[in-house]
Amino acid sequence: NRFSGYQTENGLYILDQVTGDLLINLPGVTDSASVNFGLAYAETRGTGFVIIDPDTSLTTAAQALSAVSPYSNSGYGAVYYPGATVSDPTKTGPAALRTAPLGGAVMAIYGKAERMHSVAKAPAGFSMDLANVYGLKANYTEAEEGTLYSANINPLRLIPGTGAIINGTRTLAPTAPAKYIPIRRTLNFVKARMKDLTQFAVFEPNDVTLRQRVISVIQSDLRTLWANGGLKGTS
Repeated sequence: NRFSGYQTENGLYILDQVTGDLLINLPGVTDSASVNFGLAYAETRGTGFVIIDPDTSLTTAAQALSAVSPYSNSGYGAVYYPGATVSDPTKTGPAALRTAPLGGAVMAIYGKAERMHSVAKAPAGFSMDLANVYGLKANYTEAEEGTLYSANINPLRLIPGTGAIINGTRTLAPTAPAKYIPIRRTLNFVKARMKDLTQFAVFEPNDVTLRQRVISVIQSDLRTLWANGGLKGTS
């Protein structure tokens, strides 16, 4: 499930009606109060994950670090910098461009990674270029990218002949394993998936037969995730 909303509190509470694993983006929302509210909502929900937009007015790595520092150290969200130059459908001609955050495009990369591999695939890298990006508000040096990544900010990079790519897979959590997007999202997916698969058992007699049915259903689904590379181990 995907959600983009503008009114942070009202919009997020509406999501209580939506079941399952959920990606959330608040377009252009960068203030710490709203972002932290979204992160708290995702964590309380237990199956939500927030893709946080950059402040498009900021162009240096130092400014990005300062902007993100008040955000909660949560494993239920990830932030991406910088903003980008994209097409502007309200204009025509060579100047039909605008500066925008890329939360929606990043969300599409999450979906692409899931379709091609599994939820455990990192939504980043050279094979996951961002669509319709004509430039970035800042082109960070390798050292600056390292500084951002160390602060749990995922940098965007322009690659000649490829386009803009995501060059990081960190959540806002400072320590492993919660600091890695694929791990947090795999746990979210499994939690939501197991709840959905076992709904049939809610009002059934709690006996050996029912428990074995539940075990079989769960094992089958986890084997599929494992076969797609989503779980480690030889079996």
